[in-house]
Amino acid sequence: EGNVADIAAMSAQDPKVKDAAEKLLKASSELDRRFRDVVVILSTKLTLDSAQRLLQHRDAMTAVTHQFIVGAQELVDLAHAQETQSRKKEQDQRELVRASILVGAIVNVLLSIAMLLVFVREFRNRLQVVVENTVRLSSNQPLIPLLGGSDEVADLDGFFHTMAGEMRAARQRERALIDNAMEMICSLDADGRIIESNAAGISKMASSDSPLTNVPLADFLDVASVGDLESALRQARSSGQPVYVDLQMGSSAKARNWCSWSITWVPDQNSFFLVSTDISQRKELEQLRQHFYAMITHDLRTPLLAALLNVSSLGDGMFGPVSEDVQNVVGRTTRAIKRMTHLVDDLLEVEKLEAGEYELDLSKVVLDEIVLEAIDSIESLAAEKRIHLELKLEKSVQVFADKRRMFQVVGNLLSNAIKFTPAAGTISISCSGAAGFAEIRIADSGSGIAPEFQQAIFERFRQVPGSAVNSQQRGTGLGLPICKLIVEQHDGTIGVSSAVGQGSEFWLRLPRPEVF
Repeated sequence: EGNVADIAAMSAQDPKVKDAAEKLLKASSELDRRFRDVVVILSTKLTLDSAQRLLQHRDAMTAVTHQFIVGAQELVDLAHAQETQSRKKEQDQRELVRASILVGAIVNVLLSIAMLLVFVREFRNRLQVVVENTVRLSSNQPLIPLLGGSDEVADLDGFFHTMAGEMRAARQRERALIDNAMEMICSLDADGRIIESNAAGISKMASSDSPLTNVPLADFLDVASVGDLESALRQARSSGQPVYVDLQMGSSAKARNWCSWSITWVPDQNSFFLVSTDISQRKELEQLRQHFYAMITHDLRTPLLAALLNVSSLGDGMFGPVSEDVQNVVGRTTRAIKRMTHLVDDLLEVEKLEAGEYELDLSKVVLDEIVLEAIDSIESLAAEKRIHLELKLEKSVQVFADKRRMFQVVGNLLSNAIKFTPAAGTISISCSGAAGFAEIRIADSGSGIAPEFQQAIFERFRQVPGSAVNSQQRGTGLGLPICKLIVEQHDGTIGVSSAVGQGSEFWLRLPRPEVF
């Protein structure tokens, strides 16, 4: 600025030089003033408003710098026109131009750096708000209010608030479903302590509405069930699969109910998730069923066997000679007692099979041999009705099975086929092996089974209505259910293919290992 003033004073007699110098001086003063303002702004806390002012100063200083450079260039041109000026003045003017250009460049760089710092600081602060909101959302705390403005960070924050609102609404709906569920739903930590429970759990276990937090679930169980719970927790954690266990509530709970629990280990949360269903009525029914079958065994079967022994002894003349009429009565009574005994035996067998109390004696058996033994046992019945037996037996078809039980299944199916096949009819019996399974098929030429009864006949006491069998030939309705239970214990399947008036074909399939 001093050099410009010297040039103006030295060129006072040249109006053009003076005018150009004054313009240059004015531009220099303006640059100096604005640069001082910029320094003041940068010394204070940077805000969006101060950043806007810096932008305004930058634009103004750019324009003034341009004027300064133009004025300087004008002075240079005038200097060249004045041939009488000394080389020293010309050199001073060149240095002035270089200095002006350098000052303008420095000012522009400083302003750019200042504005970059303001932008980075403001962007970081606004982005930090979004980061803080993510932390608050994960810990279920209220979010910081929405950021103002229309930039990308504000848009991101608005989207995050919308997402958080939808997540909270979903949590509320989920919580409402859990709290209104009739079943107890809770979570346990790795040590078996309750982390959280729904309202049903609190009402079933706690004596008040106080939370169950940090209380061991085992405290509410019967002593005999505590070990079962601990074993189920270990199994769920080690296997990673849901585990199901029946546990009885203890005296600490409101009622000593039986509950069926589903236990799942959640590794990400290092906790167990449990759902329980009250099965007290089912347990009561199981106990009643056990008492019922115990009553059948002790109060019905034993007297029937005693009565059968006494009636048989009477018919054999152990109590003296009996007339033919008495013999007929004894015969009918004996048959009736035997039917009752068979019914009781079948009931007990069904109970054992359903309860899983019967263990199979598995061994390698040949199916065609079992079929031939079963045919031998009923061949006299077939001969009485002149029934022709067609055999298609593949030799040496082997499976792992309980031989006695499979003989029972085949014998029952053959007896039914003879029972429902009219005199002089035909029964086809086949045995074959295929990849992965072996199969037995028994087809009769009876009246057939309607489609609506083809599944029902494998249920207890269900028989086909209207079948051409007299009352004395009708069975207990337990034969096919027993066959089904036995086959399923072998991991096999059993079924029937039939049409009314075209006979029935019963089949059973058993798994067959590829290599024995």
